[in-house]
Amino acid sequence: MEFSTLLYLPDSATYRQLLRDGRRLYECAELRNIINRNGLWTADIVDPVNGKPRYSVTVRSDGETITAMSCTCADPLRKQSRPSRCVHVCALCFMLFYRHRYRSSSDDITIPRETTSIVEWYLSKRLNSQIPYDTDAVRTMADGLEILTDFRDDNWDVWLGNRHFHTLLGNCMPTVEESTDITTESWPNPDAPDLDATLPHGWLTLLEAAYERLRDTRHLIRLYALYLIQGKDPTDCRYVDRLRWMLSGNREREAQLNTLIDDITRHYQPREDNQRRPIPNPAYEHLLRVFERSDDAVTYCNAIHDVDRHCIQRLEATISLDHPEYAGSLRRIANDWKQRYDSRLDYDIAHFTYRAEKIAPALFANGYHDPIIDDCTTLMTASARGSKAAFRITLRKRFHDTARATICRDLIEAVRNTLTMDDLDRELSAILRRTYDGIAPHTNPIATTFFTEDDVRLITPPLDDATLQREQPQDFREALQCLSEIDTVTLTGDYDTDHNAIRQHLIEQNEQRKTQAHANGIASRIHAQHHGSEPNGSEPNGSEGSEKADIERLRQRLNHRLQTLYGSRYTLDGTAIDVNGLFDEPVTVGQRTKWRSLTIGQIGVCAAATVLLHRECHDPQLTAQLSKSLANKRLATAIGDVLADMLEARTMPGGPDDRAGDDPTVDGAADRAVDNAIGESLRMLREQAPDRQDPTGTVSGEEGESDTSDENDCRIRPDRRIALKTLSGLLEHLNPGFQAPRVDDLDQAEQYVMDSMLEFGDLDGFETENQAEDLPEEQPSEEGKRIILGLTILAASMPDRVIPLFDDTPLPCPRLVSALMNSIEETHATLIQARNDNDANDDYAEQESLSDTINLLLHLLRQAHRRLRERFAPQAVLQCQ
Repeated sequence: MEFSTLLYLPDSATYRQLLRDGRRLYECAELRNIINRNGLWTADIVDPVNGKPRYSVTVRSDGETITAMSCTCADPLRKQSRPSRCVHVCALCFMLFYRHRYRSSSDDITIPRETTSIVEWYLSKRLNSQIPYDTDAVRTMADGLEILTDFRDDNWDVWLGNRHFHTLLGNCMPTVEESTDITTESWPNPDAPDLDATLPHGWLTLLEAAYERLRDTRHLIRLYALYLIQGKDPTDCRYVDRLRWMLSGNREREAQLNTLIDDITRHYQPREDNQRRPIPNPAYEHLLRVFERSDDAVTYCNAIHDVDRHCIQRLEATISLDHPEYAGSLRRIANDWKQRYDSRLDYDIAHFTYRAEKIAPALFANGYHDPIIDDCTTLMTASARGSKAAFRITLRKRFHDTARATICRDLIEAVRNTLTMDDLDRELSAILRRTYDGIAPHTNPIATTFFTEDDVRLITPPLDDATLQREQPQDFREALQCLSEIDTVTLTGDYDTDHNAIRQHLIEQNEQRKTQAHANGIASRIHAQHHGSEPNGSEPNGSEGSEKADIERLRQRLNHRLQTLYGSRYTLDGTAIDVNGLFDEPVTVGQRTKWRSLTIGQIGVCAAATVLLHRECHDPQLTAQLSKSLANKRLATAIGDVLADMLEARTMPGGPDDRAGDDPTVDGAADRAVDNAIGESLRMLREQAPDRQDPTGTVSGEEGESDTSDENDCRIRPDRRIALKTLSGLLEHLNPGFQAPRVDDLDQAEQYVMDSMLEFGDLDGFETENQAEDLPEEQPSEEGKRIILGLTILAASMPDRVIPLFDDTPLPCPRLVSALMNSIEETHATLIQARNDNDANDDYAEQESLSDTINLLLHLLRQAHRRLRERFAPQAVLQCQ
């Protein structure tokens, strides 16, 4: 995010000072009440002593660039006073810049690198040394510093409570007394350190740099927390945002952040000076404000108000969230959330999920569960730990309307009603009761949720305003008393009878809606169009009979290909997945959930059904609706990838061509006909489907941004990372001495490609086409085998990022590309044999799980093979064959 041109001043010294002052203003947390409204960011500049607003800043951003800015400190009557030269605007720009740089994505956590640059400058200038690049050496360095500083895992609780009395006697390295300016032509420079090149936290800064080099997220987060707990430097407030942005991007990191904040506030004790008086901590105060820790803010003010009478003013907005009566008084607030119920939280969450699946099966399918289950468990976690702040933040981020909150409330109450009062369920019952009480004020009190086998329906009695004001019903039961009928169901006045009647009516209504949706679905309309010309009871004419026979043969060929690619369980007539309703408009929650988590084999069956139906369709409008129906279910991208996978399989060992010779019912012409049908369906999807969606991506809103989520996309089972670890383990087992890389290590992939120059490149000059043809076949060395095996794993893991690396090599490597394709083909053949052996296993549960993992690996290998073939076939591949 660039903003240097808007802040530029001709005087370089004044320009650098403006940047430093603006950065310090942000890092000292004098920027408050930050709000984002569709790219329009507003904030207040406050007095650091009493927290009162002084100026208001506004900045407009389009995501990458600052486009406009203003500040109330600028005097419009003075021409020389411009908002773009304002230090307050500079502070907000720095916040946006750091947010853009350090915010983690859903796929990868962002590790700040600022301390590494600081320490490298320090070591090179003072000790003529540097941080080692070898991982083992850096780990040894970190271990030594942990011993030196006593920053050990078994001592973490002591550090959390500011009760650590271990100090270093002096400093074995020279201290840095002067500061250095960052001289860059354009600010900010991503390669430059973000702070003056000093050690702001002494020995801990060295340890922080080691953790950054190691990508040791767990210890780095703890170090940031320690800076907040100690609060020795006013600029330590910036670590609140560092933690918040680093632990963002998905629910797991958000839960980790909530747990860390709970630990900090539970153990926190203010530091004391030499006279045993508590010392105010601006960094901890900023943490309380950002995470809305009202109860902890009261506790903090009670501890330090004798030495800092302005603390309540600075935290007034936070305290008033839960304790508006505090208002200047310093009495301790009794808190009914202080009782914790997290001694066996994992068991209670699993128990809740198990019972919720029995009550609302429509929210669960194929190992997938609706995001509302995650929302419920997040609220339960906050309740169990007694964290009202985390509970409140979850409500604001996940429950944007009362309907969603009401469904969550009713599911929690339904699970709670199934519990017994024995010791096993007592803590879970207390957690659910607290969660119910916390979410109830945010729900519709007169609405209720009906959980049926295939649907989740929220019903609100249709009462007019006059009836609501006169009767004032408190819940669904009282609201029904005000009606004689609801949705054509006549009410008797007996709540249980009426409730069962409404439930039965909803079930019947759902069946009617599903029948109607199937009758109006694309598949029914195509079949009706295809067979509509045949009189009742008459035989089809010659051309129609021939087409029907062709479609039946295509169906048999597709079944053969499915069994070849994914195993004997997967056919259009099998039980692995029922494709009925695949092309119908979903009218219930269960119909939508069914398609949200599938194995590669199940997607293959859906793809085969798509090819078959597309072959029958001759109406362009129905063809467009066919593609749209798959896109609405978030299946178009996945099916398109599998169709391409089916075509690529013909070029791989063990593919349909290899099997065709063993099957007398399959010939080459028939196989080509299947390829043509698959290719036509693939073109149809790519031409008419909307833009591709990432089936695993999620984006979480923050700071007033609306949440946009792809959580409804089809997700491939089993987990992709687990499958790739299985591939790594297999290759390590088959190749003793080989150590597989991390499946997401792009740096290692770059190193492999560079190392391959010595093994597969021509160092004496560029090869010509004729020279390449005369090259003798050579077996790669042990180092060459290590490179190829590592690239096989990384190409399967991230082909779009690894394969383009070959274009950047200084020398052409046709042998490298050819060797990599051969390795992929050999691994593919090995996996097919392993899957076929596994399918013969009598243990069906184990068979299904392992075979699906192997099928996913085969799919990933075929994708990598296709990318290589398409990219390099005109060059290296054809050159070497």
